[in-house]
Amino acid sequence: MIFQAIVQSRKGGVVIDLPQLVSDLCESLERIGIKNPPSEIRPGGDRFRVSLLADSDFGQHLIPLFTCQDSLADINAAASQIEQAGEYALSDIENNVLYDQYDNIRDLLYDLKTDYEPCMSM
Repeated sequence: MIFQAIVQSRKGGVVIDLPQLVSDLCESLERIGIKNPPSEIRPGGDRFRVSLLADSDFGQHLIPLFTCQDSLADINAAASQIEQAGEYALSDIENNVLYDQYDNIRDLLYDLKTDYEPCMSM
C-alpha cells in the first residue's frame, strides 16, 4: 500500500488501500452506493468527497502531485506503477519525491518509464 483514499458518499464512507485491482476498487465503491466507475470520481468532484492520506513520508510527498483532475482510477494506476517499480528505480524516485523534485505525478511516471523501464524488466 502506498497510500489510502477515503471516499465518502451520502450513504457512508470507505477507506481504500491503493493500489488495488480495479474490480476490488469498484466493489468498495458499490458498498457505499457509488455506481460510477473510478474514472469518474475525482478529489475535487461535487457528488463524492475523496481525500488521500499516507503513513509514510514518501506517500505524504506523493499526494500533492495529484490534482483535482486526476480520477480515482488515475491515482490507483499511478500507485500501481510506483509499487511495481524495481528497488533500484524506487530508491532514486523516492529521493526525488522526498525532496519535492516533481511538479506533478505525470513527471514522476515519465521518469519511471523512460529512465528505469529497462531495469524493471530484468
